[in-house]
Amino acid sequence: MAANLNIAIAAGGTAGHVNPALALAEELRRRGHTVRFYGESRRLEGTLVPEAGFDFTPVHVTGFDRERPWTLIARAEGRIVRDFKRDPSLRPDVVIGFGAYIELPLVRAAAKLGIPYALHEQNSVPGLANKQSAKGAALIAIAQPSVSEVFEKHGAPASAIKFTGNPVRASVLAGDRARGRAALDVPDGASVNCNPFS
Repeated sequence: MAANLNIAIAAGGTAGHVNPALALAEELRRRGHTVRFYGESRRLEGTLVPEAGFDFTPVHVTGFDRERPWTLIARAEGRIVRDFKRDPSLRPDVVIGFGAYIELPLVRAAAKLGIPYALHEQNSVPGLANKQSAKGAALIAIAQPSVSEVFEKHGAPASAIKFTGNPVRASVLAGDRARGRAALDVPDGASVNCNPFS
């Protein structure tokens, strides 16, 4: 990967989407890249992303119709395209969608402007947004090998689908028993009976 890329990530709704996205963003930042998140301010990403020290651009979408998902993205997509054209410093080199409907405006804007985009699917049942975006993705990273056939049915070439697993934040990997006890104020040597029937 080239040095100093501008990378835009869309992840939202649940910690299952946001935390793997933050894990990737932390690693990308460690490698010298610039990462900006897109999401809804009132959802979980609106709290977790700024707390992790990443730039956050709010995207407002309304009226989501699962039968016609394009209805939610028209205005938000147009706004993102205009922002990228108006301010070249905001235009990313790569876009990454982590599922959830909030990715659709960003991914569609990237496709319209010729910006390559990648997807990450954390689940064993791919979400609607990733399935809708699969055909044009340069890369689809999956956590469950069984979902590759779903993406192929939605137009993704097999060569674009890679089994990577789920990214895990460094703070989780650095955890240990002593830190856990300190965080929860559990004295050394104390044990907890987790059996509610005893």
